[in-house]
Amino acid sequence: MSGCEVSLRRRMSKKPCELGKSFGCEGTSMWISSGCRGKFICHGNRVTCGTEGLGYKTPRHGCTCALWHEGGTYLAGTGTAKLALPRGLIHDSAPQHPRLREARQGEPRFVPGSVNESLVATFTVWNLLDATMHRLSPEQNYQTGYVRELQVRRMINLVRQPSVRVYCEIGFNGGHSAAAMLLANPRLQVHSFDLMAWRYSNRSLELLTTMFGPRLTMHPGDSTRTVPEWTDQNPHKCDVLFVDGDHTQSGARKDMLNMVAAAAPGAFAVADDINSAPGKALHALAAQGKLHVAESYGPFEAPSPHNPCMRTATRGLYCVAWGFAVYVYPHT
Repeated sequence: MSGCEVSLRRRMSKKPCELGKSFGCEGTSMWISSGCRGKFICHGNRVTCGTEGLGYKTPRHGCTCALWHEGGTYLAGTGTAKLALPRGLIHDSAPQHPRLREARQGEPRFVPGSVNESLVATFTVWNLLDATMHRLSPEQNYQTGYVRELQVRRMINLVRQPSVRVYCEIGFNGGHSAAAMLLANPRLQVHSFDLMAWRYSNRSLELLTTMFGPRLTMHPGDSTRTVPEWTDQNPHKCDVLFVDGDHTQSGARKDMLNMVAAAAPGAFAVADDINSAPGKALHALAAQGKLHVAESYGPFEAPSPHNPCMRTATRGLYCVAWGFAVYVYPHT
């Protein structure tokens, strides 16, 4: 694909379009001329070249020239790695009825068998984590974790891929993301790196360890030290990664770079809060060729369907823009 033309309020500007590369989408409406062949991802929305695109009230950036098929497969411009895109909000086409299984004592009798079952189980466990965190630290503004629903659905889709066995995250907080990943894939091993600084941290870990046993390994301490220490002994083990730790630009940059040695070949990584300093770190590293942004979701204004306002202990509803991205490291 090349020579795409993007119309911004009747202004034409030619921009190069290469598979997997990003370009800007601005203006209240956007369409892509028939000069470009293929299909596009714009913040998680699928847009076909040559037809009228999606209308936005505020400027949007980071649309990706990509190749997606009606069957739900997204082929990134990074070699052979394949990524299944969500249909709608990643609902199953044929949901299964929940079933208990025969299991030995100490093993779970219910293992989610579908995306929908994973979501129901996840949201139920989140209620338990929320209640635990509120009881131990009612004053904490971010006690419920705030992995938004759109994001957890996308991450569930990632870890349910057949080749995924190990998930690694920087930022455990109350265990919401770790719980969702463990429930989504019964074969998954989770390595979490966190300061474990809050009063609820160890209690949340205890709850998940009781439920998932040795499938969850916590690496307490500063991730700028613990991640390199672990990857020295376990290089390129992580099939899916999540970076949601230090929210300064320099701290997020270090975390993203430290995860290079953790990423397995073809691994996909998720960066949270791209509306703020971590997003600046992400795009700066992308500009330097250190990583490639495959998908961008948002930033979405709040309140909105994908980004409801956050509940806080001291200031009521807290409404702030938010988004996340899926990216890859070129060397993998």
